[in-house]
Formats: sequence, structure tokens, C-alpha cells
Amino acid sequence: MALKHLIERALDRAEKHLLYYYEEMYNDGLLPLIIQHPAAPISSLKKKLRLLSWMERYTITQNPKTSHEILEILAKDANRVVRAAALERLGNI
Repeated sequence: MALKHLIERALDRAEKHLLYYYEEMYNDGLLPLIIQHPAAPISSLKKKLRLLSWMERYTITQNPKTSHEILEILAKDANRVVRAAALERLGNI
């Protein structure tokens, strides 16, 4: 509840808290929910892209905050669904 309140009131400060939850709850199945939020720490996940599952990488392609640079990396992903989603987003930017 506190995180929801923070996101609603102070989106700029929410990113560091979402990164904390990402790191603490990695195996709790909450990661897809965290990385699809506009305040998600996508740039912080750049170093970990190859460690994420294909579904998590796909979710990153759907986040409107995902940078052009990260989409270019994902456009060369081994998974065809991730590649296609990244290429589609790049075509729409």
C-alpha cells in the first residue's frame, strides 16, 4: 500500500523503490508487474537483460519508458517473440 501511495504521489522517487522490490522479490512472480509500470527502473535492468526470462524481456519491450538503446538490444534477442516486439516498438518510435 505504501508503494502504491508513493507511485501515485511521487513518481520520480518511486523508481528507486521499485528497483529495491525488483531485487528483493525477484523470485516472487512480481517482476512482470514491476517492470511494466512506467516508474520501473528499466535503465537499471540493462546490465541484467540476458539474465531475465524471455517473458520478462518481452514485458520490458512493452514498457513505454524503455529506451531506444534497450529496444535495439532486445531487437537482436535470441527469442523471436522478444525480437518482434522490440522491432515493432522501434518502428513506432
